Amino acid sequence: MMQQIKQLGEQLLGIWKLLGLNQRIIVAAAGVGIFGSLMGIAYWSGQSDYSLLYGNLSLKEVDKIQTQLDTRSIPYKIGNMGNSILVPSGQVHNARIYLAGKGLPSNSDKVGLEIFDRPSFGLSNMQQRVNHTRAIQGELAKTIARMDGVEAADVMVVMPENTLFVDDQSQSSASVFLKTSGPSKLGEEQVKAIQHFVANAVEGLGAEDVTVTNSRGELLSQEQGQDADAFMSDQQLESRRNLEAYLSHKAEDMLTIVLGPGNAIVRVSAEINRDTITSSDITYDADPVARSSTETIESTSTQPPNPSLLGGGITNTNTPANTTGIKLVESTTKDSEFAVGSRTNDTIQVAGGIKNVTAAVFVAKKEAIAADGTVSYIDRDTAEIESIEQAVSLALGITNTVDHLTVKQFAFHKQEKFDYLKEFKRNNQYNEWISIGKQVGYLCLTLAVLYGFVRTFKKTPIETIPLGIPLDELGDFAEAGNGYQSGGHRKRSNFSVFEPGPPDERIELMNQLIRDNPQNMTHAIESWLQEDNGKSN
Repeated sequence: MMQQIKQLGEQLLGIWKLLGLNQRIIVAAAGVGIFGSLMGIAYWSGQSDYSLLYGNLSLKEVDKIQTQLDTRSIPYKIGNMGNSILVPSGQVHNARIYLAGKGLPSNSDKVGLEIFDRPSFGLSNMQQRVNHTRAIQGELAKTIARMDGVEAADVMVVMPENTLFVDDQSQSSASVFLKTSGPSKLGEEQVKAIQHFVANAVEGLGAEDVTVTNSRGELLSQEQGQDADAFMSDQQLESRRNLEAYLSHKAEDMLTIVLGPGNAIVRVSAEINRDTITSSDITYDADPVARSSTETIESTSTQPPNPSLLGGGITNTNTPANTTGIKLVESTTKDSEFAVGSRTNDTIQVAGGIKNVTAAVFVAKKEAIAADGTVSYIDRDTAEIESIEQAVSLALGITNTVDHLTVKQFAFHKQEKFDYLKEFKRNNQYNEWISIGKQVGYLCLTLAVLYGFVRTFKKTPIETIPLGIPLDELGDFAEAGNGYQSGGHRKRSNFSVFEPGPPDERIELMNQLIRDNPQNMTHAIESWLQEDNGKSN
């Protein structure tokens, strides 16, 4: 193995000696370029891809994290004017786990419940109350700062002292200051979530008493009473929005299938019944059912005969004792009853039903593209608009289409939307293309340097020296007729043996000898000088 390396070195040294000054400069420059390119590729390939470990840190936090990373020998970089730390992508999770065990980042500028870890002997009730308020404020601020879209948060809570008289008791209040990430604002739902989160963490504090502002001085929380929706509870407002969104999407999806994507816009306003009604209805049958009962009462009374009623007006005072009396009274009574049937229906109407629905529908006009590329808009037929109105009314359950449904057609401007989506897609792919371009660029640069070196070396002509050589130095390169006798015996001679031959053969033979054994060139030059001196004498 070593012998082969030695032979290779000798061959390369021989080739180097054959090159001229310009050729040597070109080869040296190409070699340095190739070596530098390979070293650059190796260096860039060996560089780790750094990712963000933590951002928006204070200088104290950066110093603490830097010390811990040095302890674990984790490479890192400081970025964003010293407010962020980057580590290799493969070590991000391990570094975060390690730092979390060390309590970093601790957001030390916000004091939380750890304030009670220190001894509190000798503190007055007032100091204890202040520490309790600071702890609540710090914990709330640290928790809110972990929300998406929030970089930093400060919370100020005012909790009045308890008094013996209820009338003198003040209401608790709180203020939240937010620094959001980027120019975008927090959504209404996020602001309400912050208000309820703070209110539930402080005793006696209502969500309406929490004020939320951002770093630009804008009021994010809404005062009660400014809007009719403020009187609704969050659940009621959310249910109304969900219902309106459902009905709008229902109608838009139907029109999209018919008119095509982006050619119809539907907005629905729904009124939900919030009352719970209980009613009872009693219905009587028209034909009553007869239910009769009969009762007979018989009474009899007997009186003695009246003498005045006897004939002749003669009074008989001697009436026998067994004379029969006269039956005077006999009565019978019959009672009848009738039953009337009835039905009772109890109805309970639960809150949440749809009370009223109104809708507005915008339909895009038809587009006509001329030969020169200009776009013109054509109105749709009246019959088509009426069909759309009828279909939407049936889909949304609208009966009074005159007052509750409107269908209008307009020319939609879609180019701005397409340009925005195109720009958004281009920006998202920008970093990816840059990364791919770097890798391809490194490869192309390496191939270009290698190709240039090989091409330069191939195009470089070999300077041949047409010299004669003594026959005893030719060895096996001499052939019959060029200094050899017919018996194969080689005789010693000078350059005169080549004079009868053509010059091209002498040059080719000399070039081959130089390529195979460069050391013979020295002997050839000496013999040539001796031959030249002999001829001159």
